[in-house]
Amino acid sequence: MRTIEMHQPEEAINMYVCSKKDIHLHNHNFLELAYVAGGNATHILNGKKTVIKKGDYLFMDYNAKHAYKQLGTEPLEIINCLFEPGLIDKTLKHCRNFYEIVNHYTLKFNPTAMNPNPANYIFYDESGTVYETLQKMITEYNQKKSGYLELLRCHLIELIVITMRQSTPPNNIISDSVCDYIIQYTADNYVEKNILSNISKKLNFSTAYVSQKFKNVMQISFTEYLQTIRLSESCRLLVNTNKKIFDIAQCVGYSDMKFFNLIFKKY
Repeated sequence: MRTIEMHQPEEAINMYVCSKKDIHLHNHNFLELAYVAGGNATHILNGKKTVIKKGDYLFMDYNAKHAYKQLGTEPLEIINCLFEPGLIDKTLKHCRNFYEIVNHYTLKFNPTAMNPNPANYIFYDESGTVYETLQKMITEYNQKKSGYLELLRCHLIELIVITMRQSTPPNNIISDSVCDYIIQYTADNYVEKNILSNISKKLNFSTAYVSQKFKNVMQISFTEYLQTIRLSESCRLLVNTNKKIFDIAQCVGYSDMKFFNLIFKKY
């Protein structure tokens, strides 16, 4: 198996069309949007086989292992959009998965309302909008006129939003009211000390119950989730303001600089 590198390492996004009968197993050091523009194929992704057809598309995380094997006589044609998360927002520079992008403050989709993992999930372009947008992106990428990267960024965000609309239920379906409340409260009050205890009191549940409920639904502990929210805001402040590191730590709810530095480096 080989690792695919960016075609143009100095760029944060690459666009190209691949027309091959078979594409051997490989992984990649970027996020990838793959769109089936023609033909049918067996797609092998992280060991799982799925039949894909024209109009199907999916986002794949860093290091996803996948391959294509054409089915039938119609030529297989794949549109590839390879991108680094930092293109969407500088604070996503070290992001390595699609889930983190859609839960970022730039987009802020409710994670409890999404499919468990929108990455690697096969979506269908019923209206043809995704295909049309990708064609615009290919033209922009090839012509490289002034401002083309900003236009590509806007189109990419558009594709993510269109896709997440497929991944979330209608507004009248409540996915999990407790977790929805926790997520909203945390977004508004992440600076608070003892935030989980405060949430539990407002919900009239024990802290242990709220903590376990959150972990069962989100597949991540509340402590880890809170750290992600705080550190994401730290990155935003670091990139967009002139605040000192100490002040940023205070702004997001950390008074222990040693601990803040430790988790920030891991993030």
